[in-house]
Amino acid sequence: MRYHFGAYTLDTSRWELRRTGTLIKLRPKVFDVLLYLIAHRDRVIPRQELLDHLWSREFVSDTTLNSCIQEARQAVGDTGQAQRLIQTLHGRGYRFVGAVEEASEPPPAGTMRASPAPPHALTEGAALSRQASSAVSALEESGHAIEHSSGLLDQVHTSMESGSTSPDIMDGERKPVTILCCALADAKGLAAHVGAEAMYRLMQGFFALAQRVVQHYAGTLTQRLSDGVVILFGAPVAHEDHARRAVLAALALQRLVREAPALRAPLHGASLSTTIGLHSGLVIVGPLGGDVHTLYAALDETTEVAGRLQRLAGPDIILMSEATRRLVQEEVRVEAYEALDMAEVPRPLTIYKVCEVVVRRAGVVGRGGRLLSPFVGRARELAFLRALLAQVEAGQGQVVGIVGEPGLGKSRLLYEFARTLRETPLAYLEGHCLPYDQTTPYGPVLGILRQLCGMADGDDAETLTAKLRRSLDEAGLTPDADAPYLLALLGLPEGAASLAGVSPEVRKARTLAILRHLSLHSDEGRPRVIAVENVHWIDPTSEEYLAHLADSLSGAKLLLVATYRPAYRPPWLDKSYATQLALPRLLPQDSRVVVRSVLPATADPAPWEQAIVDMAAGNPFFLEELAWAVQEDGMAQPTGTIPDTVHAVIAARIDRLRPTDKRLLQIAAVIGHEVPLHLLQVVAELPDDSLQRALAHLQAGEFLYETRRFPDLAYAFKHALTHEVAYNSLLQERQRTLHAHIVEALEELSADRLAEQVERLAHHAWQGELWEKAVAYLRQSAAKAIESSANREALAHFERVLAALQHLPQSRARLEQAVDVRCEMRMALMPLNEQGRRLALLREAEALAQALDDQRRLGGVSIMIAHCLRAMGDFEHALATGHQVLDFATTLRDATLQAMAYFVLGEVYYALGDYRRAVDMLRRNVEVLDHAGPQERFGKSSLGPGLQTVASRCWLIQALAGLGAFAEARAIAADTLQLAEADGHPYTVALAYARVSFLYLGQGEVHQAIPYLERSLELCRIGDIQQYRTGIYCGLGYALALSGRSREALTLLARTVGQAPSPSLIGSTALQAWVSEVSLLAGDVAAAHTLAVQALALTHARKERGHEAWTLRLLGDIAMHRDSPEVESAENYYRQALGLADELGMQPLVAHCHLGLGTLYARIGCRGPARAELCAAIELYRAMDMTFWLPQAEAMLAYEGKPRRPKSRASRWS
Repeated sequence: MRYHFGAYTLDTSRWELRRTGTLIKLRPKVFDVLLYLIAHRDRVIPRQELLDHLWSREFVSDTTLNSCIQEARQAVGDTGQAQRLIQTLHGRGYRFVGAVEEASEPPPAGTMRASPAPPHALTEGAALSRQASSAVSALEESGHAIEHSSGLLDQVHTSMESGSTSPDIMDGERKPVTILCCALADAKGLAAHVGAEAMYRLMQGFFALAQRVVQHYAGTLTQRLSDGVVILFGAPVAHEDHARRAVLAALALQRLVREAPALRAPLHGASLSTTIGLHSGLVIVGPLGGDVHTLYAALDETTEVAGRLQRLAGPDIILMSEATRRLVQEEVRVEAYEALDMAEVPRPLTIYKVCEVVVRRAGVVGRGGRLLSPFVGRARELAFLRALLAQVEAGQGQVVGIVGEPGLGKSRLLYEFARTLRETPLAYLEGHCLPYDQTTPYGPVLGILRQLCGMADGDDAETLTAKLRRSLDEAGLTPDADAPYLLALLGLPEGAASLAGVSPEVRKARTLAILRHLSLHSDEGRPRVIAVENVHWIDPTSEEYLAHLADSLSGAKLLLVATYRPAYRPPWLDKSYATQLALPRLLPQDSRVVVRSVLPATADPAPWEQAIVDMAAGNPFFLEELAWAVQEDGMAQPTGTIPDTVHAVIAARIDRLRPTDKRLLQIAAVIGHEVPLHLLQVVAELPDDSLQRALAHLQAGEFLYETRRFPDLAYAFKHALTHEVAYNSLLQERQRTLHAHIVEALEELSADRLAEQVERLAHHAWQGELWEKAVAYLRQSAAKAIESSANREALAHFERVLAALQHLPQSRARLEQAVDVRCEMRMALMPLNEQGRRLALLREAEALAQALDDQRRLGGVSIMIAHCLRAMGDFEHALATGHQVLDFATTLRDATLQAMAYFVLGEVYYALGDYRRAVDMLRRNVEVLDHAGPQERFGKSSLGPGLQTVASRCWLIQALAGLGAFAEARAIAADTLQLAEADGHPYTVALAYARVSFLYLGQGEVHQAIPYLERSLELCRIGDIQQYRTGIYCGLGYALALSGRSREALTLLARTVGQAPSPSLIGSTALQAWVSEVSLLAGDVAAAHTLAVQALALTHARKERGHEAWTLRLLGDIAMHRDSPEVESAENYYRQALGLADELGMQPLVAHCHLGLGTLYARIGCRGPARAELCAAIELYRAMDMTFWLPQAEAMLAYEGKPRRPKSRASRWS
């Protein structure tokens, strides 16, 4: 039957409620209430009638019915105030008042439908986790024998066809699941033994048993095979404890099949057993074709492993994989399975045999087998519990609720609180609510009762009875009258027989009263703590017990503690002695303590610690699991993969959302971490009221939060992990579709300001596989990143551009873009000093330009190659290529290419020590650039990031300084600094500061050089400019040494560049010479000599004559400053350096050589030659205004002019 009212349809054949075709999730009892009201809409239904018909064999409170009515109203868009469809008539009952149309839908021919009783209903006592035989009894009660239980089997088929898939995964999703594959052992042999018809009946009974187990543990039966079933746990609705449920279901199914008398009847003496395999992992689940009611799990490695394990298992054996074991290892005892043929599995797998469940738990599932992490960030909460306990000890009973999201540490807080009570006389009792026992009355209460009476797991019925009667007697109750109520609760036959004539209402009321009295009674007035965990999963009867207990706390020495998640609202909050303790997230410093407790103390925390802290957002469970993933799985970064334990918790939270809310969250995840409201509105295509309602739910659930209101309202994900799980739950095709839709929406919404959205557009165009748009937006994003010195991000954009180009049709335009993109990548690679990669890309561009026969592009690529070769020290090929390009540019009158050629040739000539030709080329370069008008920062004339005209002037300054033209160089330097600071790009300013500081160093203005060097270093740090860092550090070390801070300079250089500086701004030979000179000034002559010899060999190999001259002068200084001066070597080095410097026009170096020779001659008493050399040095220093060394030369000359005692023997230089 189908009932239509407004936009809603209630289908009794499928047990579904839909709104305009969208399935609405309902709890089974809520569906029953709604159906009963609609079916009897012609009259008012008293409350007691609803209770009698829908809970005929259960004891429930009025709260349970009120909750069902409220949920039914919400499901059909009604409220308690409006009462448009479901009216409350006070004192009389309820009535459905909406207009309803009925439509019959007969079943297909040859089939039978089950009775209207909902397929999920379990008879009293059929909780599989408590007594396996009760489920068998339920089967037998349904049809007295399996062979005749057609109604039950129809009911099973109905259940399997309906409600097994949620609207959340209508297009398929990725889910963390555990797969249970179960088959009857030796099914073929069994069929041959019993015959086809008996086997058919046997499989009917087996499927019925399997379905009941599936229902109890909220699994999904996805396949019925000829000899068994495949069951998913964690789909269609994710469960944080999917592995735990699967193991319990496997044990229950194994036991039921083995013990069910009705299954054994047709076997004629043959044995019946199962083979079961369990494996956990991510799978794609969803409907197939138009059948939205059957869940399908895509065949992949996860599903294949589970099936292979089942086939490997022997009779009555359950095998599980390591992936599953890790999730339940603290709760299940296993053994290594020896009889494993490794060829049967797709790769080497560790397999375990399940033995038994050793402890029943609920809540989040960790990997287990680890020491507890430090208990941090909860001192205030622990002290608060102790303070409440002090009030209890004074006779003021208290009830406290500890509330928090999964993983925040509710159970850990209780554990630590209980630890503080171990040495006290207080009694600490605990009960646990399980998610799959919510329909089982007294779930957590039974555990508390057993503790109250001191019952042990191995106690027989007689012992249990004796202990119960003794406890009742000690509490002042009447054992003969009261024991039967609790014996029945414990499942003992003596209790049930004694209460045969007692009505359900009286039985329930008396049971609750006895339990309350026992709980409040304490031996000798000692305080007592009763803690109940995970109350959000409590059954209605147990909730009523807690409510009655909370009502009776006044004057009692009892502290009642409950833990629950935010969605739960306990019934006792209005009490004056009730408190709710909300657990906050850990502070960053506490989070780091947790992370460091997991990872090795010797590990470098930099790569992962902050990332873990940021991702976990203060959730202790997430912190531990992410850290353990790094430790155990060897993940280089914690952002690589979310641990399966964390994934399951978050996925379960997301799946508890309403379908509309969940879909909106997934769309928001595709949009990004920040979600502009106007964009979300366009992509989600929801009415405004529905969108706002869904956003309110997501904010209330702490999935999203508002980040800004102006200029546009935007939301952001509260946790990066939630964002990632929500995004990855979608299949790639759905992700692509949404990304493409977002591009269209952004282009429409931001048509007048696309530049502001270019990074977002690039990301979504790439993910949406809109390749042409991806190329355009990614290139713009890369240029924008380079402008902000985000060079690594720029490279990532460029790599995607190259990949996207491969998806475009082959054409000339595509090849042209391929050339241009590789050339543009140099802008990001240069600051990172990745010269090898830069050259490789340019060679690729060269080949593509040749294939295009595009001479102008080829010329541009060639000069970039020459520029790269210069940076790598291959001056010969750089010079030849530069002249070829210059000739080509001159012929074509291409000013841009001509300017680039002049610049590269200027760099090469400088490196070769031909400073005069370097100055000539660089002046021409500056002239061309100045006449070409304003330079675009990243224009074709730019060989690197930043303003090209600044780079040109910087090299001109350096060449002029080498010649000693300091006045001209300083004038250009002032202009260069002004241009660089006006441009503002970190690369431009850092280069200008560095080159100006080198100018000051060359002239001896040390105290002016140091501030520029320090500012340049800071800009390199901010802009991640690796290219300059080594050169600037060396320059700073040299400056510090010249200013008398030699030891500080050595420490700086040892920490930053070591003994072998890498190629940098002016070549490694100059840097090595600088480090050598710092060592000499610090008194380490041996180290200075080693470095200088290495530098000299490199200058010879690379024909760097200018640097060779400087190194020769340095070697002269080193020879002179040895403990036993090497006079002849020193003089030879100075003379070689002087000759080369004079040839190259290096006037500052000529002056230094004269000073070195004058000092050498003075030390050995050759006054005439000393005076001549010193006078020459003084004249040059004065002419070039080199005031740092001028006083040294003048002092040495003055010293030489003083009378001296005659030497004992004549010098050859006298």
